[in-house]
Amino acid sequence: MIRRTLNRVEALASSDRAKIETQLLLDAIRGHFAAFNNENERLGTELAIALYLDGGRAGPNISKAVHQFEPHVLWRKEFLEVRNSCYETMKDPLARRARRDLEEYLKGEAAVESVSDMTQKIREAESLTTGSK
Repeated sequence: MIRRTLNRVEALASSDRAKIETQLLLDAIRGHFAAFNNENERLGTELAIALYLDGGRAGPNISKAVHQFEPHVLWRKEFLEVRNSCYETMKDPLARRARRDLEEYLKGEAAVESVSDMTQKIREAESLTTGSK
């Protein structure tokens, strides 16, 4: 039920062109639910609404939403990029850490891609060898 409600809150927020009700919805979900129930979903909805309110650019709503993920942030490229951009623009004390985390993620992503490429080349070479016999 909470998940469905949060989905509807996000849909309502993103349809509010004046962004007046959106701010009210954001304020309503900013606090933790009882026993931190559905906390990840709440944080994700808060971030989505904050991105809408701030027009997808670094602003106070995004900064406040991203800060709630600290110190154990989501290890996802999109989140790390938003976090880095926001902290850098807002001159946040965590900007250096955000940049380092993003660089570390991208380095790991590049390593995975190179291993995938290498694996694909090995498979292609094996199929050529097997197919020619």
